[in-house]
Amino acid sequence: MGREEVLRRGNESEIALPEIDSKLVQLKQFETDLQNDEVTKAITALHRVFDPQFEWFASHNIVITYHGSLQYNDPRNLDADVEFMGDNLEFKDVKDKRFEAEDELEKPGVWSRENCDTNFGISSISKIRRELKELEGEHYDPDPKEDRDFNPEFGASLILSSKVLFESQKPLLEGLQKKVRRLIAENQWLNEGVLHELTDVVRERQSRRRKA
Repeated sequence: MGREEVLRRGNESEIALPEIDSKLVQLKQFETDLQNDEVTKAITALHRVFDPQFEWFASHNIVITYHGSLQYNDPRNLDADVEFMGDNLEFKDVKDKRFEAEDELEKPGVWSRENCDTNFGISSISKIRRELKELEGEHYDPDPKEDRDFNPEFGASLILSSKVLFESQKPLLEGLQKKVRRLIAENQWLNEGVLHELTDVVRERQSRRRKA
Protein backbone atom coordinates (compact mmCIF):
# COMPACT_ATOMS: atom_id res chain seq x y z
CA MET A 1 0.00 0.00 0.00
CA GLY A 2 1.43 3.38 -1.00
CA ARG A 3 1.77 6.31 1.38
CA GLU A 4 -1.04 8.26 -0.32
CA GLU A 5 -3.37 5.28 0.05
CA VAL A 6 -2.44 4.93 3.74
CA LEU A 7 -3.28 8.59 4.30
CA ARG A 8 -6.51 8.36 2.30
CA ARG A 9 -7.69 5.44 4.38
CA GLY A 10 -6.57 7.30 7.47
CA ASN A 11 -9.32 9.83 6.82
CA GLU A 12 -11.83 7.02 7.24
CA SER A 13 -10.28 5.02 10.10
CA GLU A 14 -7.12 4.66 12.16
CA ILE A 15 -3.96 4.76 10.05
CA ALA A 16 -2.22 1.37 9.91
CA LEU A 17 1.51 1.31 10.62
CA PRO A 18 2.31 -2.42 10.38
CA GLU A 19 5.89 -2.48 11.68
CA ILE A 20 5.19 -0.05 14.49
CA ASP A 21 1.92 -1.79 15.39
CA SER A 22 3.80 -5.10 15.64
CA LYS A 23 6.12 -3.59 18.26
CA LEU A 24 3.18 -2.12 20.16
CA VAL A 25 1.54 -5.56 20.31
CA GLN A 26 4.77 -7.04 21.68
CA LEU A 27 5.01 -4.34 24.34
CA LYS A 28 1.38 -4.83 25.35
CA GLN A 29 2.20 -8.38 26.38
CA PHE A 30 4.72 -7.13 28.92
CA GLU A 31 1.96 -5.18 30.69
CA THR A 32 0.16 -8.36 31.73
CA ASP A 33 2.64 -11.26 31.81
CA LEU A 34 3.86 -10.43 35.34
CA GLN A 35 2.45 -8.85 38.45
CA ASN A 36 4.53 -7.18 41.14
CA ASP A 37 3.34 -5.87 44.51
CA GLU A 38 6.02 -3.19 44.64
CA VAL A 39 4.96 -1.81 41.26
CA THR A 40 1.32 -1.86 42.32
CA LYS A 41 2.19 0.17 45.43
CA ALA A 42 4.14 2.65 43.29
CA ILE A 43 1.15 3.20 40.98
CA THR A 44 -1.01 3.68 44.06
CA ALA A 45 1.46 6.38 45.13
CA LEU A 46 0.99 8.13 41.77
CA HIS A 47 -2.76 8.15 42.38
CA ARG A 48 -2.25 9.53 45.86
CA VAL A 49 -0.35 12.46 44.33
CA PHE A 50 -2.39 13.05 41.17
CA ASP A 51 -5.93 12.26 42.30
CA PRO A 52 -6.31 15.66 44.01
CA GLN A 53 -5.00 17.37 40.87
CA PHE A 54 -6.98 15.37 38.34
CA GLU A 55 -9.68 17.95 37.71
CA TRP A 56 -7.08 20.56 36.82
CA PHE A 57 -5.35 18.27 34.32
CA ALA A 58 -8.68 17.13 32.85
CA SER A 59 -9.93 20.70 32.44
CA HIS A 60 -6.77 21.53 30.46
CA ASN A 61 -6.99 18.38 28.29
CA ILE A 62 -3.69 17.08 29.66
CA VAL A 63 -3.29 13.30 29.83
CA ILE A 64 -1.23 11.82 32.67
CA THR A 65 0.57 8.65 31.57
CA TYR A 66 3.34 6.43 32.86
CA HIS A 67 5.87 4.16 31.21
CA GLY A 68 9.03 2.17 31.94
CA SER A 69 9.20 -0.01 35.06
CA LEU A 70 5.71 0.95 36.21
CA GLN A 71 4.04 0.05 32.92
CA TYR A 72 5.83 -3.25 32.47
CA ASN A 73 5.77 -4.52 36.07
CA ASP A 74 9.54 -4.42 36.39
CA PRO A 75 10.77 -3.29 39.84
CA ARG A 76 14.43 -3.29 38.86
CA ASN A 77 14.67 0.52 38.82
CA LEU A 78 11.13 1.55 39.79
CA ASP A 79 11.53 5.18 38.76
CA ALA A 80 8.49 7.43 38.58
CA ASP A 81 8.43 7.67 34.76
CA VAL A 82 5.52 10.03 34.13
CA GLU A 83 4.71 11.76 30.84
CA PHE A 84 2.21 14.61 30.47
CA MET A 85 0.60 14.65 27.02
CA GLY A 86 -1.55 17.09 25.11
CA ASP A 87 -2.26 18.71 21.79
CA ASN A 88 -0.56 22.08 22.33
CA LEU A 89 1.19 21.34 25.60
CA GLU A 90 4.36 23.19 26.60
CA PHE A 91 6.63 22.85 29.62
CA LYS A 92 5.42 26.13 31.11
CA ASP A 93 1.83 24.84 31.15
CA VAL A 94 2.55 22.14 33.72
CA LYS A 95 5.73 23.43 35.37
CA ASP A 96 4.17 24.20 38.74
CA LYS A 97 2.07 21.02 38.84
CA ARG A 98 5.07 18.95 37.84
CA PHE A 99 7.25 20.32 40.61
CA GLU A 100 4.46 19.90 43.16
CA ALA A 101 4.03 16.25 42.18
CA GLU A 102 7.75 15.56 42.27
CA ASP A 103 8.00 17.07 45.75
CA GLU A 104 5.10 14.94 46.98
CA LEU A 105 6.55 11.71 45.59
CA GLU A 106 9.90 12.41 47.23
CA LYS A 107 8.38 12.79 50.70
CA PRO A 108 9.20 9.94 53.13
CA GLY A 109 6.71 7.10 53.03
CA VAL A 110 4.95 8.05 49.80
CA TRP A 111 6.87 5.92 47.30
CA SER A 112 7.09 2.15 47.62
CA ARG A 113 10.83 2.45 48.20
CA GLU A 114 12.86 4.67 50.47
CA ASN A 115 13.88 6.96 47.61
CA CYS A 116 11.93 8.02 44.53
CA ASP A 117 13.70 9.02 41.33
CA THR A 118 11.28 11.12 39.29
CA ASN A 119 11.47 11.31 35.53
CA PHE A 120 8.69 13.63 34.41
CA GLY A 121 8.41 14.63 30.77
CA ILE A 122 6.12 16.39 28.33
CA SER A 123 5.06 15.22 24.87
CA SER A 124 2.67 17.06 22.59
CA ILE A 125 1.56 17.13 18.98
CA SER A 126 2.66 20.77 18.65
CA LYS A 127 6.17 19.98 19.92
CA ILE A 128 6.55 17.07 17.49
CA ARG A 129 5.33 19.18 14.55
CA ARG A 130 7.67 22.02 15.51
CA GLU A 131 10.68 19.71 15.63
CA LEU A 132 9.79 18.20 12.27
CA LYS A 133 9.57 21.67 10.73
CA GLU A 134 12.97 22.54 12.16
CA LEU A 135 14.40 19.44 10.50
CA GLU A 136 13.04 20.86 7.25
CA GLY A 137 14.89 24.13 7.80
CA GLU A 138 12.60 26.26 9.95
CA HIS A 139 14.20 27.63 13.10
CA TYR A 140 12.85 28.59 16.49
CA ASP A 141 14.50 29.52 19.77
CA PRO A 142 13.72 26.74 22.24
CA ASP A 143 12.96 27.83 25.75
CA PRO A 144 13.41 26.44 28.31
CA LYS A 145 16.05 23.70 28.35
CA GLU A 146 13.33 21.03 28.28
CA ASP A 147 12.40 22.15 24.76
CA ARG A 148 16.02 21.94 23.61
CA ASP A 149 16.18 18.36 24.86
CA PHE A 150 12.88 17.24 23.31
CA ASN A 151 13.21 14.22 21.05
CA PRO A 152 10.25 14.02 18.61
CA GLU A 153 10.60 10.32 17.83
CA PHE A 154 10.80 9.47 21.53
CA GLY A 155 7.81 11.69 22.29
CA ALA A 156 5.78 10.12 19.48
CA SER A 157 6.67 6.61 20.65
CA LEU A 158 5.54 7.45 24.18
CA ILE A 159 2.21 8.81 22.95
CA LEU A 160 1.64 5.52 21.12
CA SER A 161 2.79 3.18 23.87
CA SER A 162 2.36 4.72 27.33
CA LYS A 163 -0.39 3.77 29.79
CA VAL A 164 -2.93 6.24 31.15
CA LEU A 165 -3.01 6.73 34.91
CA PHE A 166 -6.74 7.52 34.74
CA GLU A 167 -8.92 5.28 32.56
CA SER A 168 -11.28 8.18 31.88
CA GLN A 169 -8.49 9.85 29.88
CA LYS A 170 -8.21 6.99 27.39
CA PRO A 171 -10.34 8.71 24.72
CA LEU A 172 -8.18 11.84 24.95
CA LEU A 173 -5.00 9.78 24.55
CA GLU A 174 -6.52 7.89 21.62
CA GLY A 175 -7.18 11.21 19.90
CA LEU A 176 -3.50 12.16 20.32
CA GLN A 177 -2.46 8.76 19.02
CA LYS A 178 -4.46 9.25 15.83
CA LYS A 179 -2.71 12.57 15.22
CA VAL A 180 0.70 11.01 15.85
CA ARG A 181 -0.09 8.19 13.44
CA ARG A 182 -0.86 10.70 10.72
CA LEU A 183 2.42 12.55 11.37
CA ILE A 184 4.31 9.25 11.19
CA ALA A 185 2.57 8.27 7.95
CA GLU A 186 3.52 11.63 6.44
CA ASN A 187 7.15 11.62 7.54
CA GLN A 188 9.51 8.73 6.78
CA TRP A 189 12.17 10.04 9.18
CA LEU A 190 9.69 10.05 12.05
CA ASN A 191 8.43 6.61 11.04
CA GLU A 192 11.92 5.15 11.19
CA GLY A 193 12.73 6.96 14.43
CA VAL A 194 9.62 5.75 16.24
CA LEU A 195 10.20 2.20 15.02
CA HIS A 196 13.78 2.38 16.32
CA GLU A 197 12.60 3.67 19.72
CA LEU A 198 9.98 0.95 20.10
CA THR A 199 12.37 -1.77 18.94
CA ASP A 200 14.83 -0.72 21.65
CA VAL A 201 12.12 -0.89 24.31
CA VAL A 202 11.05 -4.38 23.16
CA ARG A 203 14.65 -5.59 23.31
CA GLU A 204 15.15 -4.11 26.75
CA ARG A 205 11.99 -5.73 28.07
CA GLN A 206 12.91 -9.10 26.57
CA SER A 207 16.38 -8.87 28.14
CA ARG A 208 14.99 -7.99 31.56
CA ARG A 209 12.45 -10.79 31.45
CA ARG A 210 15.22 -13.31 30.75
CA LYS A 211 17.13 -12.03 33.79
CA ALA A 212 14.09 -11.95 36.05
